[in-house]
Amino acid sequence: MSIIQAIILGIVQGASEFIPISSSGHLVLVREIFHWEDPGVIFDIFLHLGTLIAVLIYFRKDWLKIISNLFSKGGDRRMFIYLVIAVIPVFIIGPLVNNYIEKTFRDVLWVSAFLILTGFAFLCAEKYHSYKIEKKTLEKMTWRDALIIGLAQTLALMPGVSRSGATIAAGMFRSLKRTEATRFSFLLATLAITGAGVFGSLQTIGNQYINGYWIEIIIGTTVSAIVGYLSIKYLMKFLASHRLYIFAIYRFGLGIIFIIIQWL
Repeated sequence: MSIIQAIILGIVQGASEFIPISSSGHLVLVREIFHWEDPGVIFDIFLHLGTLIAVLIYFRKDWLKIISNLFSKGGDRRMFIYLVIAVIPVFIIGPLVNNYIEKTFRDVLWVSAFLILTGFAFLCAEKYHSYKIEKKTLEKMTWRDALIIGLAQTLALMPGVSRSGATIAAGMFRSLKRTEATRFSFLLATLAITGAGVFGSLQTIGNQYINGYWIEIIIGTTVSAIVGYLSIKYLMKFLASHRLYIFAIYRFGLGIIFIIIQWL
């Protein structure tokens, strides 16, 4: 792996982790375009740690507020409980299916299919959201909302689905405001990426494959953190006045293009 390759993959990870277009799917597609050898899931995990740094920095005030009021009755404590409820499904299901998914679905045709299917989910979420139903803030969400969003997050174990896209769409189906669903999705990302990072760190113990690649890993992680922070900042502003349609169209187009390329 070259430093240029690490930088490009860091940019792709940082941009696509929070923008609902699937970071894992885009990492696979970029490698296919440039005919790069797959550096493996461990390198992907370090890129995800870069986006963890980004989300911690951006939402540092939210997390400090939640943690400082963790043992007090009120909305902050309830929010932490909901985040824990939402992250439990992926912590249970992830370790059980992760190896199977890595062996079966890290393929361009599967990624393309999941890109398109998730695009349809965005269209359905926006259609439902357009009905005259009272849109909830995070203060009015329930534990059932949190659990359903958490179950939706498990779908993002499939490359091409998008963790942020699945959780934002699920929040909208539960009648959360689009910006509120996005905020919960990003707060949830903190716990989800932390858990994946811990699990991945255990995998690196004694792993000879990454020996000699630490410079590339550090550079890729740093680039991922910087680009990830900018992605969060501008996506929050974008979704305050725009719908998910543009991301659905992008996913349709990209998925169809790569299916055609594979068939040619």
